[in-house]
Amino acid sequence: MTNSIDGYDIIQIEGLTKRYGEQYVFKNASFNIRSGVTGIVAPNGYGKTTLIEMCAAVRKGYTGRISIYGKAPDQVKDITGFVADKPVFPKNIKVGEYVRIVGEIYGTQPDRELIRLARIDGMLDVRIGNLSAGYLKRLAFLLAVMHSPKVVLADEPFSNVDIVAVRVMQEMIRELNKSGVSFVISSHDLNELVNVADRILIIGDHRLREVSLGDRSKRILEVSSEDDEMLYELLKKHYSVQKKEDCLRVVYTDLKELLRILTTFEKNIIALKVVGEKEGFLNDVYEAISRD
Repeated sequence: MTNSIDGYDIIQIEGLTKRYGEQYVFKNASFNIRSGVTGIVAPNGYGKTTLIEMCAAVRKGYTGRISIYGKAPDQVKDITGFVADKPVFPKNIKVGEYVRIVGEIYGTQPDRELIRLARIDGMLDVRIGNLSAGYLKRLAFLLAVMHSPKVVLADEPFSNVDIVAVRVMQEMIRELNKSGVSFVISSHDLNELVNVADRILIIGDHRLREVSLGDRSKRILEVSSEDDEMLYELLKKHYSVQKKEDCLRVVYTDLKELLRILTTFEKNIIALKVVGEKEGFLNDVYEAISRD
């Protein structure tokens, strides 16, 4: 989790409706996105890319209102950055030359600290067409933040790239967020997204809703026995217990006390597993997505 500058709304979504033919992606959706690092997750086809692209003013054809810092998306391109899922650049130009050209368009000089942070300083003399997918995403991130935007909109930045590129982009997000840059990131990779996000939004039923990251503080024990129904009756007197297909999930604060209660159970305990706080939160999010 980042140490973000947080606490105020940067994007307002009011009565948003978007559809493709007869298929609705959003239907009268209203939601505010706060400063910090916001992750957006949903099954395929639910509108993650559509939402990012509408906020970036590269996709239109919707009704309702999207405003960023009080203005329409196409009026705030000077304070927004956009990272496409599959960034496209001219292949025959060298990385350093292209960075310089984009800098001239923005009226700024390439920031050597940003280049170092993106870890492409060793690739400046390489032609863009020879870059790997990971380096292309790093370059896209660099270009999206060169003009010191207030908010960066990133579509699937962690998909189809190597682990080094993922770690580099996560570090860029953390460092830039510390200086006040907000991020709205869509991703299939919830595991990597949770490493940098302050909050997670789920798209479901054509709307947006937030999953509380406070749930990450849960401590969970998964337990199975010869008679899970009997064990459930014992544990529910003391804990919040959820029945799963092959075990019970018990939310606890004191593991020693929970284990003491388990020793009073008359049947055999078959398996015990302490679920990490992050893993427990991820399970909650996956379940929320599946319910939608």
